[in-house]
Amino acid sequence: MVRRLDHDTGSIQPHLFGLRVLVVRSHRHHQYPHEHHSRRRHRTTSNPCHLGEILRASLAIPGERIGYLAFSPRLPEAAELFEACTFTSRVLGFVNAPALWQWVVAEVGDQVIDVAPYREKRDLMYEGLIGIGYQCVKPQGAFYVFPRTPIDDDVAFVRLLAEEGVLTVPGSGFGMAGHIRISLTVERETVVRGLPGFERAFRKARGGG
Repeated sequence: MVRRLDHDTGSIQPHLFGLRVLVVRSHRHHQYPHEHHSRRRHRTTSNPCHLGEILRASLAIPGERIGYLAFSPRLPEAAELFEACTFTSRVLGFVNAPALWQWVVAEVGDQVIDVAPYREKRDLMYEGLIGIGYQCVKPQGAFYVFPRTPIDDDVAFVRLLAEEGVLTVPGSGFGMAGHIRISLTVERETVVRGLPGFERAFRKARGGG
């Protein structure tokens, strides 16, 4: 499974190769315009692909499980994959789309959110973190920032941040130890108020707090 726009770091992959590719368009409407990134389409070494879209991102309803998955009819294993995904969705009840949002997405069609407020919060958070001394890739989309922690133990650093009133998620939960995930789905004022906490935790981790 590949995402052109990485859900956690916000970085964009210019091209992708694979024999059987599931392209997940989780944030295709949540890319920041006028950014300097490639707009080349996916290229794969195979003919048929699988396509999925996570509508909670394009509609800015984080936490809601709503989207779709489509298989090419040219796939010889399409029927088996369909049955497997149906079974998995039923067994893993926490990924089922709530009935309310199933009705909502049927009505909103191709409507998308205005990403400008998210870009403003991205800039505030990114520039603030870099100014403090964090290492971070500037997100080109999505609504998260994924900086490196000043110590190797990201879980311990999350606890330091919590002591300063800042809630984040350890990157080890996403296979990226030594990082944290910061959500931009909060109000702008929350980002501004949180930056001093990020600085105090950073100084403590470096032995200067």
